[in-house]
Amino acid sequence: MSRPGHGTGFTLVEIVIVVAVVAILLSMATPAYLRQGLRAHRTEAIARMLETAACQERIRAVQGQYDPAHCLPSSTTRYEYAWAGAVSNGFTVRAIPQGGQVHDECGALSLSHDGTQTANGTQSVTRCWSGR
Repeated sequence: MSRPGHGTGFTLVEIVIVVAVVAILLSMATPAYLRQGLRAHRTEAIARMLETAACQERIRAVQGQYDPAHCLPSSTTRYEYAWAGAVSNGFTVRAIPQGGQVHDECGALSLSHDGTQTANGTQSVTRCWSGR
């Protein structure tokens, strides 16, 4: 109902209700968005470790042994890559979370020459390595 001399528009109560609804929706969507970002960065780290393992296997096929002086990916703002126990007859490459990635529930990831996958966080190895 409009009063004479007043324009039509929204009341203060209507605006407050809309702002409250938007705030509630954002509070529910933000954690899911952040989890998805962590998962995407973890998937990239896993891909880099798999590429490293493939590179080491190619070196072994040619030279007859692994060569830890080659193939280690360069570190990023999200993960630092390092050898753990890299020798001529085996290797383990680790991806250690850095920056905002330290909040990922999977923690540090590792991949060994025999295909052993580990994650030292609160989530299961299967869940961390499957990309879920």
